[in-house]
Amino acid sequence: MSEEPTCYRRCLQRAGISFIACLLGARSAQANPNGATVTQGAATFNNTGSALTIHTSGQTAINWQSFNIGVGQTTTFVQPSSSSVVWNQINDPNPSQILGNLNANGYVVLQSQSGFYIGGQAVINAHGLIMTTAPIPVPDLAGGGAWQFNALPPTASIVNYGQINIGSGPAFLIANDIENHGSITAQNGNIGLYAGQEVLVSSRPDGRGLTATVTLPAGSVDNYGRLIADGGTIAMQAQVVNQGGLVQANSILNKNGVIELIASDAVNLGAGSIISAQGDAQGLSSGGSVTIKSDNTYSDQTTSTINISGGSQGGNGGQLEISAAILSGIQSQINGRAAPGFLGGRFTIDPVNLVLNSTFVNSIAPTFSSGLYQINLQADNNITLSTLWTLTDPGAAALLTLTAGNNIIFNAGSGIKAGNNWSVNLSAGTALAVGSLPISGADGIYLNGNSYLQTLNGDITLSAANEVIVNSGAIRTIDGGSIGVTTEYGDVNTGVDFNGYTFGQTAAPYYKVNSANLGGISTAAGGDVSINAGGNVISYLPLQNNYNNAKFDGGTGAFGPQPGNVTITAGGNVSGNYVLANGVGTITAGGNIGSASSGGFALSLIKGSWSAYAPNGSIYLQDVINPNGVFNDKGNVSSYAGYHFFDYDPFASVSLQAGNSVEITGTGAPISPPSAGGTFMPLLLPPTLSIIAGSGGIVLDTDVVLFPSAQGNLALTTLNGGNFASSAGNIFSLEM
Repeated sequence: MSEEPTCYRRCLQRAGISFIACLLGARSAQANPNGATVTQGAATFNNTGSALTIHTSGQTAINWQSFNIGVGQTTTFVQPSSSSVVWNQINDPNPSQILGNLNANGYVVLQSQSGFYIGGQAVINAHGLIMTTAPIPVPDLAGGGAWQFNALPPTASIVNYGQINIGSGPAFLIANDIENHGSITAQNGNIGLYAGQEVLVSSRPDGRGLTATVTLPAGSVDNYGRLIADGGTIAMQAQVVNQGGLVQANSILNKNGVIELIASDAVNLGAGSIISAQGDAQGLSSGGSVTIKSDNTYSDQTTSTINISGGSQGGNGGQLEISAAILSGIQSQINGRAAPGFLGGRFTIDPVNLVLNSTFVNSIAPTFSSGLYQINLQADNNITLSTLWTLTDPGAAALLTLTAGNNIIFNAGSGIKAGNNWSVNLSAGTALAVGSLPISGADGIYLNGNSYLQTLNGDITLSAANEVIVNSGAIRTIDGGSIGVTTEYGDVNTGVDFNGYTFGQTAAPYYKVNSANLGGISTAAGGDVSINAGGNVISYLPLQNNYNNAKFDGGTGAFGPQPGNVTITAGGNVSGNYVLANGVGTITAGGNIGSASSGGFALSLIKGSWSAYAPNGSIYLQDVINPNGVFNDKGNVSSYAGYHFFDYDPFASVSLQAGNSVEITGTGAPISPPSAGGTFMPLLLPPTLSIIAGSGGIVLDTDVVLFPSAQGNLALTTLNGGNFASSAGNIFSLEM
């Protein structure tokens, strides 16, 4: 479209004047500004042919009858320094048309309630530029202070088809509606397209020129041209932001660019949208920052691109945030890559509620192969997973985080299956006010039904203000990752999945970890497990009355032969089975460990040591299980070397310390009989056993034998008058 028809259309649509008046205004725009009155400071005017030169003082205000620059015309402000300001208040009922050249070596403010049109042949060169339609009085320029632009007329707009070149100062366009079809460049400076009823312009805290803030967004900002501020900042703020051109704030060495698209209603990225905040091609240079926020909706296209990659010679990737109340998916192509040896970029998605269904997961799938180091999925309220989400190897260490103000919910049948190099963090209840107590079913992480969370060699970290509840699914790592779970107030329930070991293997050690189906909160091949609960910690417990499930020695812990420690800390009670194959295990409870009525607590051990502490309560130990010794009942002793073969390490040990009593119950222990042949397994504990009990003493409810070892040791201590005895009416023995 040619310039003049556009001008006529803008006059008619924005200014509401007649076609004839618009035409006359357009045709009269063949001269430089005229009708000047100096109201602050001083200025001299020299009009020679097609050039108007204005020499001003440091702070100057000029009222103009009109401010138009025709094609081939040039207006130049000569100012004492780059920090000088010339404020031009324009009293023309028609939009000002800049079709020629405007030059200034300082700051230029152009103010017209009728709006502005910059034509395709126009060129504006200035150290800093502010164009506004706000009908405000000219401020006291010598007095300093912020400039408040209020009550922008809804019919006045700023439309640019030309070239605006700014030094290290700002280029701020402030109106109810703003369109850029041309180019605005401010190397190391700031570009701001602000549509709002209240816009405040003030000095930057760092002293680097001016900054602007929109407090009441309105109207629209449309960019179909080029906005370039390498090493600087670009901001587009309005009720609606439509981005279909180039927005570029690339880094200049270690000075990162910043891009912000913020709307109170909608942000729309069109098919031609290119947003770039990438690192410098020279030297080490990280990517910049891109923030896209909408209080309502966000949309994009598959051909739009966002680049926050690090520099080609080195430097980490930058940061990208896309936030909207309604966010159905991300289609843009994102590049967060970094050179080898550097971290990729970080990407945050932040709606009010986030539903991770197959449509949403598929829409962001390309993002996970875009070189990003960290992907943050945030929600002000809830995050719900309703599909099986598989994360493929990104080629380098990467982190997926889910953060919810309230709950994170995995629906039944859903799960996260993270491949090589992925770690996963989940955090719930982040919006709970400090000092407030959560209610039941809120501020927690809930794995419903058979849903699960699995990584390969990456770590898993869960934190919740209230609770973490696993049902028949699991939280597990397959190949060396560690797991950490923390709840501030509530319980950690590791679920009822009974899968642990598979016995009957033909060669030593005659069993293996059922990695693909491992239950509880567990590691399959090395890696630590740490659970810290404000309430209780509950795990699956193998029981004799359900031997078909018990025979896999399921529970929670570090199952693999590779080193892995287990640490369980509860503000309340601890119950269930905890497995340690090769490491150090520690259990600490603010209340009891186990239960007097059901036993409720067991340990599984191959190599290493278990220590259990209940300084304010009692310990009720059902059994210490050596998995192969108790459960491997394949064949018989003469035909199969693995048949009930106890493989305790000679130095394996258990230490139990309670403020009240320590009771070895045997209640429900799956040992009588565990096999079709009817072989009875005694409670065969590891070679070393140490017990310290308080006034409740040490109580045996069953016979106990320590596994024979030259390194074995037995130490029993009672305090505060406690005894060592069998349960009432019984005589049991403890042998080593």
